[in-house]
Amino acid sequence: MTWSEYLAAQLDRARRISLRAMDDFTEDDFYKKFDNINPGIWVLGHMSNSIPSIVFTALGEPVPLPPDWSKWFAIGTKVLDGLHQYPSLTEIRKVLNEGHQLTQQRVIKLSDQELLAPSDPKMQVIPWLKTVRDAICLAVIHESNHGGQLNWLRKLLGKPGLI
Repeated sequence: MTWSEYLAAQLDRARRISLRAMDDFTEDDFYKKFDNINPGIWVLGHMSNSIPSIVFTALGEPVPLPPDWSKWFAIGTKVLDGLHQYPSLTEIRKVLNEGHQLTQQRVIKLSDQELLAPSDPKMQVIPWLKTVRDAICLAVIHESNHGGQLNWLRKLLGKPGLI
């Protein structure tokens, strides 16, 4: 297995765990607010934005997201008071799936030389994020973090935990 195959598999594994966490969410579940935790609609939208953004930005390539998508869901954005101001759950799921597929397709094609190339300077604000491979590792960690948030939402919604 090559590094690119391994990293693509890790991205996919983290995504499948995140998706499993919300398998039985109703649409209303995504819009419920709890103190000190992001609502499901934002977490899902953020995942649709952050993983392609991290990977494609590290490569210095255009991020394959709808225009203005990041204004709602980029790292550091504040959750809106009116959750129904976000794109629809259907649209967010569509962007989440398309972004994941495009990211997977791009990562799996990377050579070892491309993986070890310096990440785009925009990504190097994080001291340890020096290579494209480092950025893809960050994407896996980031996805896993939000999978954990979705598991907390499950518990707050009265659903059993995944583990």
